[in-house]
Amino acid sequence: MKGSRPSPALPAERRLALVVATASYRDAGLRQLRAPARDAAELGELLGDPAVGGFEVTTVLDRSAQRIRLAVEEFLADRRPDDLVVVYLSCHGLIDARRRLYFAAQDTMKNRLASTGVEAEWLLSQLEDCRARRQVVILDCCFSGAFGGRAKGSDDLGLDSRFHGQGRGRVVLTASRGTEYSFEGEPLADAVQPGSVFTSALVAGIRSGEADRDHDGYISVDDAYEYAFDRLRDAAVAQTPQRSVYQAEGKILLARSPAGVPVEAVALPESLRSALDSPHPAVRLGGVTALGELLDDPALAAQARKALEDVAANDVPQVALAAKAHLVSPVPEVPAPPKPSRRRNVPLLAGIAVAVAIALTVTLVLVLRPNTTPAVVAPELHTVAFSPDGKLLATGGIESGATSIRLWDATSWQLTKIPLGGDPTVYDIAFSPDGGTFAVGCDDGVRIFDTGSRKLVAGPFGVSTNSRVHGSASVAFSPDKKTIAIGDFDGSVQLWDLATRTALTPSMIGHTGSIDGLAFSPDGKVLASAGGYTFNEDNSYSPDGTVRLWDTGTRQQIGDPLINERASAAALGVAFAPQGEKLAVGYSARDNLVWDIGTRKPIATLPGGNGDGTDITYSHAGYLIAAGDSYNVRVWNADTTKVIRDLKGHTNDVTSLAFSPDDGRLASASRDGTVRVWDPATGQLLKQLNA
Repeated sequence: MKGSRPSPALPAERRLALVVATASYRDAGLRQLRAPARDAAELGELLGDPAVGGFEVTTVLDRSAQRIRLAVEEFLADRRPDDLVVVYLSCHGLIDARRRLYFAAQDTMKNRLASTGVEAEWLLSQLEDCRARRQVVILDCCFSGAFGGRAKGSDDLGLDSRFHGQGRGRVVLTASRGTEYSFEGEPLADAVQPGSVFTSALVAGIRSGEADRDHDGYISVDDAYEYAFDRLRDAAVAQTPQRSVYQAEGKILLARSPAGVPVEAVALPESLRSALDSPHPAVRLGGVTALGELLDDPALAAQARKALEDVAANDVPQVALAAKAHLVSPVPEVPAPPKPSRRRNVPLLAGIAVAVAIALTVTLVLVLRPNTTPAVVAPELHTVAFSPDGKLLATGGIESGATSIRLWDATSWQLTKIPLGGDPTVYDIAFSPDGGTFAVGCDDGVRIFDTGSRKLVAGPFGVSTNSRVHGSASVAFSPDKKTIAIGDFDGSVQLWDLATRTALTPSMIGHTGSIDGLAFSPDGKVLASAGGYTFNEDNSYSPDGTVRLWDTGTRQQIGDPLINERASAAALGVAFAPQGEKLAVGYSARDNLVWDIGTRKPIATLPGGNGDGTDITYSHAGYLIAAGDSYNVRVWNADTTKVIRDLKGHTNDVTSLAFSPDDGRLASASRDGTVRVWDPATGQLLKQLNA
């Protein structure tokens, strides 16, 4: 049985294509063409597809000669020597009395070619001046001297010699010999526009992958030409494509083959099939993880994918969702444009920064609009959490006036507001493992609420008072629900006994900045803390960036801190894998890391998108990792670390994330004042909640 593996990635290089097509002409002597518009659309789509051609495509359709000349010159200017450039033209081709070749533009007049056409010699001159050492020119042009039938033109124009020049690495493909016609497709129904015979063959070979004759996963310029040549010969079309190569060195890769690289498939191991047939969901979940790893094995990928599809369709929700995560195609990586960095959870100075910010906002509004009343500042959300039974969703942040916790029924989405008394800023919310209580970390300390009655049962407590910068930046319950960890803006971490409501000594000291994330290991013996930003004496901020592991019995640090040597970035979130062997860390830099707790070394990079990182979390079953990426949410397959979802919709920074207990929903809180609830398997937005 045959299978396939994905084609290898294209070389890391700049790939640029210019597609010029002219279908309509003002000169009555030039026949209107159907093919160029379709040719431009289909070829441009394939070349521009990141998974196929990977080109940055510029399309010029039905433009004047001056506009075409300007587009060509701008496209070829300022190119680097290692760039790959492709220039494609589809139009009428015309020759004057001195046998000079011109490409017809929309405003070209047959009796005024020198002033209204685009001369081939001019195009050659531009190619000669271009610094790119690899150039591909594809000409699907009609030569309308003696025009007849469905042919686009006639006369021997000697294209190969005209585009020889002195440049290095130039390949020229033409649709026909200079003495032959270049045909459009057979007449079809009005609803379907046929393309040129030659370009249609090029497109078909690339799109199907059939042009990859040597099955290496790449379609070179030679591969594409040879496929089109054979296709036209087999169809008995009276035109012969031509190829001219001038000092080209090695293969010029036009595209990746969408068909992949064929391999001989083999059966799944019997031990894996036994795991998938186990009556125990945990064993089947392990089998799903193994299947996910086999998706990169050329010989087993097809069978692994089919098995995952069966599990996704038929197993219990937790196992089915794990299978769906492996089936999602990775998001293509696109280089991020330069962008200014943002700080995430910047600490407040002595509890007054919020008041200052609101005062400044009001002042600015009054200055700019003295005759209006300042608008109420919308809530800015900092945290979100599901209850352990998945029935409630809690969030909080900063708002003008009295502060409340928003508690939503996760089925009916009915909202209950729980006043905190006064106007504290909320930074974190955590439910106890049994869901009976929830803790709210604020700038004035931690409050404990009874989940059922919604009443305050303890607090505020746990705030350090010996620092200019203080407040409860993060909170976490121990798995046995006997203690609560509190991370302060001053860099200290405390464990509090919930029965006696007293702090256990000593405090855990080592960070220089705010504690922006806390996480207990599944057995409760280790506490991980994330060092965010340090408030400096000159009122500036600098990243702490360390992650520290603490023995919860002795409150002593375990070994050296985990330091991200790849970037100077604040650590904004930590999350243990369900088995406790790995720790995911969200950083303010673009990429996040997964650390091996045993070796204390990073074992995987979670590539970010175009923004800076924020919070990070594992799904409860451990097969997904989600993190904030500026205004977006990025989701990775935890086993392969491939990006499977980019969830977009927020209009300000994402600050906090939480999976529902069954992993069927992912909630994201944002400074834009909304919580968005997503289906992590499909990327669908299920609900938007406005604070």
